[in-house]
Formats: sequence, C-alpha cells, structure tokens
Amino acid sequence: MSKKHPKGPARIEANLTAFIDVTFLLIIFFILVAQLSSSERPNLALPQVEDRASTPLERGERLIINCARRGEGVAYTVGTESFTGETGLRSLAELVRGWSVTQDEEPLAVRAERTLPYEQIDPVLRLLREANVPAVELIVIPPEDGSP
Repeated sequence: MSKKHPKGPARIEANLTAFIDVTFLLIIFFILVAQLSSSERPNLALPQVEDRASTPLERGERLIINCARRGEGVAYTVGTESFTGETGLRSLAELVRGWSVTQDEEPLAVRAERTLPYEQIDPVLRLLREANVPAVELIVIPPEDGSP
C-alpha cells in the first residue's frame, strides 16, 4: 500500500460527463433539423412518367409549390405556409411575384399529388404565367430504367 493513497495506487480516470452532454446536444440538434426540413416538403405521391422530356435543372435555392388535397378542396403550400381558396391563391400570387422579382431566371418548381385532378393544379400554373415566371419545373418520379 502507498502511504499517499491508503486505498492503493492512484488511478487515472477520464471524466466523460462533458463528452456525453455534447453528444446528447448534437443528437437533439440533428433531430430538430430533420423535423424542420421534413415539414417544408410534405409527403406527396408524385406522378410517374414513362420517359422524361427534359433533364432536371441543377440550381440553387428555388421556390417549391406543393399541391395536396385538404378535405374537399386543395391546399397549396410553400415551405410551411399554406394557401387555400381564392384568397389563398391571391396571397400565393403575391408571394410568387415577390419571388420572381428577386430571382433572375431561377426556375420555380411545382409538386402535386398523383391523384389530384388537373383542374386543381391549373390555377397555380395560370398565376405563374400571369406573374411572368420565366421557368417552371414540374416534379415527378423519374422512369425506373434510369433514362434521362
């Protein structure tokens, strides 16, 4: 036995409390980020195409309008904002006009549920034309054979 340490030789131990705290904080951070990013893209059953008429554009930030059923009607969402009815379409038109002024030649994307009739997507396409949006990209599921 050591005279300095009556219980035996001194042991060196690592204090992992701070490391565990940081690990849990990182886990919480990534869970929150995943939830926020998934709320901007609602889960839609997109239409599937036989073959592509164009190739996807690789660009930066773009505005994505999601069209989904909500009860008897349809809801148009951009990020976390939801627009319904005629007043919602007018608000969406204002948002699109403001976006198209700040974005030069940046395509705008439209996502719609597979089962949504064209008559419910047409108002969005009309307001995009009226807002003079230079390019609109329709998001669909690509063909499974991988053809461009």
